[in-house]
Amino acid sequence: MKKYLALLIVPVLFFVASCTDSTTDPVVEQTTGSVFLQSSPSNAIILLDGVDAQKETPDTLKNISSGDHQITLRYEGYYDSIFTVKVTANTVINWSPVNLRPKTTAYGPIKIWETTGTTASQPSGLILSTGTTASSSSAAIDLLYYSNSASVTYELRSSDLITTTARKTRFKASGVKDVNDGVTAPTYDAASWTNKIPDRDTTQYYFVYDNDQHYAKVKVVSYGDNSGQEAYVNVQIVYNKAYGEKRFK
Repeated sequence: MKKYLALLIVPVLFFVASCTDSTTDPVVEQTTGSVFLQSSPSNAIILLDGVDAQKETPDTLKNISSGDHQITLRYEGYYDSIFTVKVTANTVINWSPVNLRPKTTAYGPIKIWETTGTTASQPSGLILSTGTTASSSSAAIDLLYYSNSASVTYELRSSDLITTTARKTRFKASGVKDVNDGVTAPTYDAASWTNKIPDRDTTQYYFVYDNDQHYAKVKVVSYGDNSGQEAYVNVQIVYNKAYGEKRFK
């Protein structure tokens, strides 16, 4: 009886072994890769092929199909940075840090009038961010063309010199004439920046730091008077729309 059982077991074992040897797991070919992205400033929104990836720099885009893909980095106050990345399967691409370019806007020349003896049609105040004029009494102005005939004082002043609740603007001489030179502004510090500048210095522009922590450049390009009456200056502005950004290119 044992002999017969042994004969029955052997074929079963052979059948199981045969099934095991002939079966293999399917090989899944990896066809996706990843891209690690950094930017200056950081926290730029990442778009993949025009679609918001719901990520901000620095971060990694994972499981991207092999091939060319368009990536966009977006940050308020800066131009979009758009580039193409060739994704390779099973590979993490470490993309070089992207320096986003700040948006700057040029205004002017803009005529602003002295504060003494002028009318409503001759505004003395200037709003830097929009390059527009307004009354010296406006809460929106950043600076004004201050005049005092009695003391023979004529200068471009920060609006906070009118009242302690006004917007604070500070200036620093550049020593350079070309307001469009693209030079980076020095870092603002209370000790070396002033709250007023000469009204007839056309030899150089002045760096500006406004109440909203934006940098700008202001230059007096010309000056004169209205038929021997009210004085005025024409100013040129380059305003940096990127918050806290000192670069101008």
